[in-house]
Amino acid sequence: MPHTPSTRRFVQMLIAVVAVFAITLIFRPLSLHTLLTNPLFAIGFGAPLVLYLSALLIGGRASRPPWPPWKEWLALAALGVVLSLLILQQWIIGFGLASTILLGIRALRRDREALLFLLPSLIALFFTLDVSLFLGIISTIPEITYDALAYAGDAAFGTPVSFRVGQLFAAVPILGAICTGIYLAPPPGLIFVYALEAKSKTPPRVDIVTALLTMGAVGYVLYFLFPACGPKFVFPQFPNDPPDAALLAGTLMRAPYAPRNAVPSLHMASALIAFLHARRFGRVATIAAGVFVAGTFLGTMGTGEHYFVDLVVALPFTLAMHALFERRFRDAIAPVVIFFAWLWTLRFHNRFLLDTPWLAWSLLALTLIPWQRLQNSAFAPSSSTP
Repeated sequence: MPHTPSTRRFVQMLIAVVAVFAITLIFRPLSLHTLLTNPLFAIGFGAPLVLYLSALLIGGRASRPPWPPWKEWLALAALGVVLSLLILQQWIIGFGLASTILLGIRALRRDREALLFLLPSLIALFFTLDVSLFLGIISTIPEITYDALAYAGDAAFGTPVSFRVGQLFAAVPILGAICTGIYLAPPPGLIFVYALEAKSKTPPRVDIVTALLTMGAVGYVLYFLFPACGPKFVFPQFPNDPPDAALLAGTLMRAPYAPRNAVPSLHMASALIAFLHARRFGRVATIAAGVFVAGTFLGTMGTGEHYFVDLVVALPFTLAMHALFERRFRDAIAPVVIFFAWLWTLRFHNRFLLDTPWLAWSLLALTLIPWQRLQNSAFAPSSSTP
């Protein structure tokens, strides 16, 4: 029996993210100018824009406007330009706000499918705002970080991988620009998967919007288990002159003002969960999601905001969360064990890991086994989906 997206669940999620945003503002007030110039605010409004365009282009009742199609596009263009000019020429915010308004007009006409696009748009927007506020909170808490341990974990694979990718970006700027763009904009880039789910006859048990929100909330709790900022924040010379890992193994660091949000990489986890969801919709969707996985994989490291081990740890985290979403609780056991095995090894056996290269590669192979099993079984593309 298909699991259609639930407007009730979306309303509950929207209330939750708005409440968190309002409560956080009490302790960390923000000016309107700060919000408008915050890149995450623009990224958040990219989600309504992508969903609105998806509603127009993919099909279903939500794609049929209450007026002729050419008027729909004209309304989006005109309203988007006007709003963008009114808010400091922030074009993504302006067109995202215009998309939200137009989706709202359709929802007021009691079009349930339009509501199924509007609610996730608002959830993605406010969740992104919540993230921007929480990044400020975890930029000083805790004071001690495990960046040296994560760096030594990278070096255990034979080279500090994140530094090498950073050097690659410096040598090939166009590659760096593309991957950085993919890395910085996961919500609008990946939310197209939800548009496919909204019209699918066989959507997953838990839609991608709910999955991303839940993974984000759990991930922010896990940041406190292994706080790390990323190499560019603690190694000012990044990506040049990688330090001697042997001198850093087993040591803790006092990091500057920077978010402790490296382990696990939620950017990578988001790209991976979207890829899993996209596979059921055929080759084009799979390739598009795969591009985001590849771009995120390189972008997270090349920008200096993540280590290679952050991305490795994101894999069992993603698989465990996905198994829980699908209520396959036994399948979550192995990824959970592997996830905490990585954290335990990096934290308490860091020097042994660095001195024993086969151990890092063995753990990596063990990490990939549940992923390979999943790829071969549950997520072959479904012929019953459009």
